[in-house]
Amino acid sequence: MVGGLDELRSELKELTRQGEKPARLRRLFFAGLLVAGWATACGQLRDQPPPGSADSGAPLARADSIPSTDLALAQFRAGLPRVFRLANGAASRDELVADFIRAVERNDTSAVQRMHISRAEYAYLYFPTSIYMREPYRQPPAIAWLLSSQASEKGISRVMQRLGGQQLGFQRYECGENSREGENRFWRSCAITYRNPRGGVVVTRRLFGAIIERGGRYKILSYANDF
Repeated sequence: MVGGLDELRSELKELTRQGEKPARLRRLFFAGLLVAGWATACGQLRDQPPPGSADSGAPLARADSIPSTDLALAQFRAGLPRVFRLANGAASRDELVADFIRAVERNDTSAVQRMHISRAEYAYLYFPTSIYMREPYRQPPAIAWLLSSQASEKGISRVMQRLGGQQLGFQRYECGENSREGENRFWRSCAITYRNPRGGVVVTRRLFGAIIERGGRYKILSYANDF
């Protein structure tokens, strides 16, 4: 870097003696400033310790500083009412699906919201025995809830925008095999067959993501769907 600066100085002096145009001189002058700046920056980087080293002043990450899943769950529950059952749940899976179809046809956003598992139910009834409590799927409950609720919000918004307030001509529904996690039972990949209001064509689509049953009550776990 120093050699480059010396060469620029020599060239500037020579051009000045030869009566070189000012524009040419200004360009060389600014080039010299850039070279000097690079040299200074490189010197500072050489003098700095690597990030996270003992001399850098940056705190080193400690494994024991990461909260455990149990602690994260306790923090997620803070401020939430303790719940012991699925509130406002349907008495059967068939009833839940029928209620969902009616709510969409009536464009009843309050009804579809009541059918969905609440944050407190997620925290106390769903998450403690879910796959997110253990490896390789372990995840903080706040993150898992955020991702799930965002997918549900996007999914039900699309359903209501495309089908809300219209007669669907519901025919049937089918779900995949059920699975259990603790006291919870789930049905996923539930597909609904209905007549599309646009064109009248019979279609089969997932209009919600999964159903959860606990203690004989049924609710929607997720509204993620084919839309």
